[in-house]
Amino acid sequence: MTAPSPPACAPPRSRRPAPSTARHFPAYRHRHAVCSSWLLDENLTRYLPGTSNILAFQRRFTRFGTWPDRDDDVLEFVFRTPPGTARLDRLPQTTTLQRALVRHLRAGRHWRMVHGWTPLAPGESA
Repeated sequence: MTAPSPPACAPPRSRRPAPSTARHFPAYRHRHAVCSSWLLDENLTRYLPGTSNILAFQRRFTRFGTWPDRDDDVLEFVFRTPPGTARLDRLPQTTTLQRALVRHLRAGRHWRMVHGWTPLAPGESA
């Protein structure tokens, strides 16, 4: 990521109505949306400003379950490096997120795949 995420990305996609789901499965109503992502890793609060879109996204979810290490997933998504090939000293550090990811790993910590859920408003569908 080289630029701030637009505010439009802060609400999860699941907050938008999905008319095809409601049309094809009218008896099945979604009450919650679930997300499993490193974006929900609470370690990001150590590095990102409270006004960041990532932290706004996190605040929508209640975390649950076990959280396995997923360093390669984060590095692949942010830096486009194939799993197992990232060299921290060669990664760009031009954004706050990039600097945070590298700093965290250099400190011997790991990024985790975190699971979370959020309620959907009546009439919304996942």
